Amino acid sequence: MKPNIFDYATSELSQDAFFAYLMNWADPKYKSTDTNLNKLGEGFVKLLIHTKDKSFSKVNNINVLKQWNKIDIAVEVNNKYFIIIEDKINIQNILIN
Repeated sequence: MKPNIFDYATSELSQDAFFAYLMNWADPKYKSTDTNLNKLGEGFVKLLIHTKDKSFSKVNNINVLKQWNKIDIAVEVNNKYFIIIEDKINIQNILIN
């Protein structure tokens, strides 16, 4: 068994805050503030996008919105990609149409 953030952040709001915080660090304007957190944030965003689009190599700009249109977290990356995070606890199946 490996560490799981949901074992520690058991409320949806704390999970949302952590993910929004981490993805905000991907913004290039924070690279000089903390290079390691910037790399971690960018790596997380890249993991979520996981695209075959070879033109996506780095985060140029990012806009993280919490509770936008009833979506827990909505993230626009490079004015091209959109990440949606809905983190509900104890849901067995989620169907996305």
